[in-house]
Order: sequence, then structure tokens, then C-alpha cells
Amino acid sequence: MPNLYFYIPADSVSKVIGLKGKHIKAMERDHRVTSRIFKEVDPFPPLKGGSTLTPSLWTAMLVSGTSKHVFSACRYIMTCIDDMGDIIIEYSMKKEHRQLFFHNNGLPIKRISALSNCRINIPVQNGPVQLECSNLDDAKMALDLV
Repeated sequence: MPNLYFYIPADSVSKVIGLKGKHIKAMERDHRVTSRIFKEVDPFPPLKGGSTLTPSLWTAMLVSGTSKHVFSACRYIMTCIDDMGDIIIEYSMKKEHRQLFFHNNGLPIKRISALSNCRINIPVQNGPVQLECSNLDDAKMALDLV
């Protein structure tokens, strides 16, 4: 089950939540997912040297569930907002399966990246595999190819 993180404009958070949580509760119920909006802490903070004192124009959001439900929930959220920022999909993968990405000088990972226009981060030891994309369609394609 993947975790899908994406960024929404900070001034659109209220549109996603809705009056008394109406939109976000409906999205979770109808699409059978869980969600979280990171108002205080960004799960992917800026690199060293980046300022954390100025408020960000973007707010991170997480949607978790099955692949099918996560993407349908994100499409619903896109109807509530004008713009969606970068998308990061995280999921667990056994160490034996991670090694398959690096066969033939990394050809599988290069192929997936080229076809989906996504960056793929695979930790050598432990930790989730990450797919970083600029739009939802590319993210879906990358996850399907993996």
C-alpha cells in the first residue's frame, strides 16, 4: 500500500478540508483512504541552507490506502484546488526486490524513469522506495511500471 505525498497551495488547505471537515471526510469515506495535512511540519524539509523561517507557499498532504483508492482520492482533491505541486510516492519493498532495479547497469530503473518522467530513489539499506513526479499521471505510470 503506497503513501502518496503531494503539495497543495497553502491558501487552498481550507478548500481541501471544507467547512467542518466536510470535503476531507467525504474523500476519506468515499475513496477508502486516510489522509493527513502537514500544517506545522513538512515531511520533506528543505535542504541545508534553506530558510525555514519564512512560511511556505505550499503545504504537504499525505493520502494512504491501496493504489487504486489513493489515486482516485487525489483526483478528487484536484477538483477542490487550482494547482497541485510535486508528488512523492513511498512504499515498502523487500531488499531482494530492490536489487532487481540494478540489473544490467541499472537498465530497469533508467527505463522506468524515462517512460514515466519520474525520479526513483531506492535506499541501499532500509527505508521506503520513493518515486518523485511532477504530476499524477506520471506518478501512476511509474508505480504501475515498478
